[in-house]
Amino acid sequence: MDIVTSILGKIGEYAFDSVKLQFGYLKNYDDNITALENQLETLEEMEKDVHEAIEAAGRNGEVIRKNVQHWIASVDGVKMEGRKFLEDNGKGNKRCFRGWFPDVKTRYLLSTEAMEKNKKIERLCEEQKVFDINVSLPAPPPGIDSITSKDIVLFQTTKFAMEQVMDALKKDSTNFVGMHGMGGVGKTTLVKEIARKCKEEKIFDNVAMAVVSQTITVKSIQDQIAEFLGLKLGETGEMIRAGRLCDRIKKENKILVILDDVWEKLELNTIGVPSGEDHKGCKVVITTRRRQVCIAMGSRDQTTSIVSLDVLSKQESWELFKLQVGDIIESPTVRNVAEKLVKECGGLPIALVTVRNAMRGKDLEEWKDAALELEKSNPINIEGMEKNVFKCINFSYDYLGDEAKASFLLCCLFPEDYDIEIERLVRYGVGLNTFKRIGKIEEARRRVHSIIKNLKASSLLVASERKGCIKMHDVVRDVAKTIALDKYFVQDGEVFKEWPNEYNNGIGISLMRYEIQKYPDAWECPNLEIFLTCHQIVEKGMPEEVINFKGMKKLRVLDQMHIYHFLGGRRRLEPSLSHLTNLRT
Repeated sequence: MDIVTSILGKIGEYAFDSVKLQFGYLKNYDDNITALENQLETLEEMEKDVHEAIEAAGRNGEVIRKNVQHWIASVDGVKMEGRKFLEDNGKGNKRCFRGWFPDVKTRYLLSTEAMEKNKKIERLCEEQKVFDINVSLPAPPPGIDSITSKDIVLFQTTKFAMEQVMDALKKDSTNFVGMHGMGGVGKTTLVKEIARKCKEEKIFDNVAMAVVSQTITVKSIQDQIAEFLGLKLGETGEMIRAGRLCDRIKKENKILVILDDVWEKLELNTIGVPSGEDHKGCKVVITTRRRQVCIAMGSRDQTTSIVSLDVLSKQESWELFKLQVGDIIESPTVRNVAEKLVKECGGLPIALVTVRNAMRGKDLEEWKDAALELEKSNPINIEGMEKNVFKCINFSYDYLGDEAKASFLLCCLFPEDYDIEIERLVRYGVGLNTFKRIGKIEEARRRVHSIIKNLKASSLLVASERKGCIKMHDVVRDVAKTIALDKYFVQDGEVFKEWPNEYNNGIGISLMRYEIQKYPDAWECPNLEIFLTCHQIVEKGMPEEVINFKGMKKLRVLDQMHIYHFLGGRRRLEPSLSHLTNLRT
């Protein structure tokens, strides 16, 4: 009986408490409605603060936490329900029987519902305190897709180079790939496409890239690679940063590290990029204008692959050029001029794209003017040529030593598409005293061959089909002529009614494949050191003062090979050399 009494007592207590609670809902109807109004206002203020924090995080490119996104969605639902409830019911005096008695049932139900909504709002307020405006996470690593272009056009030339690189990267034995080519040929664009393709085909789990440039800044390279990996290196020393970066890279099972625009040998361990046996899953691709860099960076304990990226073919050049130019290029007159422009660009993508963009929307006369400027190697009025093309190639020139610079500029003295005899460069260089600490011609010959090899490896000269010769790309020659503008006066393939006066103050004159109808009475070129008048057609005899070169006392190099008389037959000039006391060649 005691147990039964105890149980009945408990039941009575619970029943009393329940009845008391239910009467409380009825009694506190107005208070519950007011509390709901206040809670909604509090929730809306919290929501406003969170939205402001989300906007700030968005401006920093950060990612909003999932629990915050869920909280915002829940708040929107609760707010909508609460406002509708208050609009439909509010604190109206709910009564029945024509207003004689309070509507007890309705007041009870509404009060109960208001309390339930208050509890929901309280839970949301508590959830907000958990993240307390810390609504975001740092932005994820950018990924290689952020720097690649979906509009890239791949021609057979570029596809061939890409396939070579891809095949090398798929081999377990290859850890290092060097891709070289002249400035503006499209190495950076292609290597980005290779990176995208490697990620797409899941050859690598991750891809990181850094631009090196002429001035090597180790911290900058480290930061660029770290950014792709979501790693914050901070401001510690280079060695500590390299260790941290190396440890992070080793956590990737397969990773590709791309180093773009490398100019000299770069020690990978100084940066923090493991190589060879240190981490077989890490492979490195570099792009450079200098083949010798590829050779220097490939080590003995790993297989190295070297790929050359060549200029486009004539057909590929035309296809690239006509993209986005417009219907005007279909006009026969414009097409004829456009083909000349394409030829002058010599298959160099950066030149083709720059000229193409500059000519978009231009009329026929403007097309003709641009073609004339390119033919004269002075396209200063073609928008972007100086900034994009000339500056690009000029960087390669700036990186050369003094002897290589002098030899490179000598090559622009020869006509366009000319097979330049290396032996003539030897003799010109000796005559101009270009090579220091050289006592014999044979030593100079070895020096020049070494310089030519360097210039070819630096993508500033190209091979010739003629034995013992090299050639200069048309656009590179234009840049060389621009660099040497104050130094050399160069003309080829023209007819002069009178002798030009532009040569007076320079140290070099090159007049090849030209016809002159009238010479001056005398030459006054006090600074002239090299004078080339090869493959020249002479209509009239030269005045004695001209033949004797009296106004060229500093002249060191004279070349008058293959001079023809207008009436026919080779003419051999026999000037008096007594005035040329400095002549060496």
